[in-house]
Amino acid sequence: MASDSLTTTGYIKHHLQNLTYGQHPDGTWGIAHGATEAREMGFWAIHLDTMFWSVALGALFVWLFGKAARKATADTPSGWLNFVEWVVDFI
Repeated sequence: MASDSLTTTGYIKHHLQNLTYGQHPDGTWGIAHGATEAREMGFWAIHLDTMFWSVALGALFVWLFGKAARKATADTPSGWLNFVEWVVDFI
């Protein structure tokens, strides 16, 4: 492993792969161990790292904006509540 010459392009390609879970061509289910296996899994493969960050950021959004909604009053907003109202008005 240490004797392999690692190029910059090879290093970047290796680290830009998603952690993919899906059905292998032989019918078993598991995590892909390379870009070729991930491509063979097809459309229904799930990128586990992408799903983790999507759920985590969604939960963070719901928690922060829910916290701001509980503090909301008819008075002039300040701080975090002002930012949340700005985002909602922007959308």
